[in-house]
Amino acid sequence: MEKFVRRNFENLRAVGGLPPPPPGFPDLAEQVQFAIDPHQSIDAMSQLLPRVGAVIGRLGYQVLHNATDVELITSDNPTCYYEPADNGDPVVPYP
Repeated sequence: MEKFVRRNFENLRAVGGLPPPPPGFPDLAEQVQFAIDPHQSIDAMSQLLPRVGAVIGRLGYQVLHNATDVELITSDNPTCYYEPADNGDPVVPYP
């Protein structure tokens, strides 16, 4: 929800829908922080989860087991990106 509110703010700003900043604060819009009530976020998840589940289902996540002698450096939050609209060919990272 924070991203939704931020995007709406940026859209309003882009089309001149916000008042000008007060004198002495020209970069005020870049400093705006968006706080969202956690309960509203939880309510929004019930609407978002079915759509997110469909995308995750198309991604076809797999588990990687390093059975080589070469150490694999990673973090506690590794991230991979694959185009969800690919043609179904196997993804071969770093060919």
